[in-house]
Amino acid sequence: MLEALVDIRVERGSPIDLPTLANVHVGEEERYPKREALMSSSITFDPKGNAVAQAAQSMNGYRFSDSANSRIAQVRQDGFTFSRLQPYDQWESWRGEARRVWDRYVEAVRPKTINRVAVRYINRIDVSSTRGRLRDYLNIYPELPNEIPNLMTGFIMRLELALPDLPSAALVLSLGRIPPPSQGLVSILLDLDLYQQLKMGPREENLWDSLETLHARENLFFESCITDRARELFT
Repeated sequence: MLEALVDIRVERGSPIDLPTLANVHVGEEERYPKREALMSSSITFDPKGNAVAQAAQSMNGYRFSDSANSRIAQVRQDGFTFSRLQPYDQWESWRGEARRVWDRYVEAVRPKTINRVAVRYINRIDVSSTRGRLRDYLNIYPELPNEIPNLMTGFIMRLELALPDLPSAALVLSLGRIPPPSQGLVSILLDLDLYQQLKMGPREENLWDSLETLHARENLFFESCITDRARELFT
């Protein structure tokens, strides 16, 4: 596991200024001693010349992290993200902290409505470069016709799938090869991003019910993507 996160997008009747976002960090300095600016980029194209007319960067929030860089909160003008990085343990061990910091965000920012929630898990699966094929570890992988040599040195797949039983929800599944942590390994990225478009108040209990539902569905999808041989790598 590289990173697990919850993301909540918001709307507010009036623009959210940076001093208001900075107030979220007040009282959190001991838990999250590191504070950094979050920047966003924008590019304007010239439709006549088909070229970049203007590129700009602007600050849209803050990033707070603990001393181990294992828990990170992003407070932005468009929402809130809480990440759990390595060493990862269990959803239950950090879900409560994500909710506590979210409540601090709501108290300071006072958003009007929530319009999108997401749960995302970014996994790295390390296998020996001399043992087995992708299909030995994954139930989803690129298939090549017989005429093309199956000697992949890199690949990337991205699937966007609707979830009919969850209103306005979707799964973005990304799969690819990434640099390994050491020689003799092949590392596969398995990224599961589940999101749902909705409208609700920032303090509604249904918010965390929705995130719990997405988390449970993510677990189901992850297990369906890997084989028993891959599971042996995690034990």
